[in-house]
Order: sequence, then structure tokens, then C-alpha cells
Amino acid sequence: MNQTYVTLNDGNKIPQFGLGVYMIPGDGNTKAACMEAFRAGYRHIDTAHAYQNERGVGEAVKESGIPREEIWITTKLWPSEYGEGKTAAALPFLPKNTSIRRRRFPRKEWKISISSRTFP
Repeated sequence: MNQTYVTLNDGNKIPQFGLGVYMIPGDGNTKAACMEAFRAGYRHIDTAHAYQNERGVGEAVKESGIPREEIWITTKLWPSEYGEGKTAAALPFLPKNTSIRRRRFPRKEWKISISSRTFP
């Protein structure tokens, strides 16, 4: 697969095509789907806490052997976490669900970009 990228307004480039893990039941199935996507050349996984399969995404990222900086993990915030002060307070908790330290491009559930913050 020849991955194409979209340049964001802050200069970061995000893979144009990614695997969405919505409706994949369980962490094991999610991990398998992510591993297959990585083998096919995908470098972008779209997840959310509400999908209840984020740990499978994290396991696949760790076991893929692909450098972490090459993989984009996007996620979504709950509507109760929108707004001044609330969004920034929610961001440090996002990596806990996947057991990976870095995520970029957290999003509101309505797929509106709220940050391109990279976790250290």
C-alpha cells in the first residue's frame, strides 16, 4: 500500500487512510485487525474509549515493530469533556486506555479537531 498523507494546519502530516475499530468486538479481535492493517501498510488507527477495544490497539502498536512515531492513533473525547478547561484536563488520561504513551490529534466525537498535542 502506498500511504498518502494530509498536511494539517500546524504542519503535521497524518496518514490519509486508516483503520477504524468501531464495532470490532473485544481487544483480541481489534489487535488482530490492527496487525493486519499494519502489514497492509496502514499507519493510522481511529479509536475511542466508547468502543471498549482500545487495549487491543495498544497491544498491536507495541507488537507491530513499527516505530511509534510512524503510527497515528486518533481518539475521541466524551461530550462532557468539551470546553475550556475540561478538554485540557481530559487529555492526560487518554493514553491509559491503550497503554501507549503518545497519541496525537484527539478529537471530539463529532470529528472536529481539537488539538494536535503529542504526549511526551
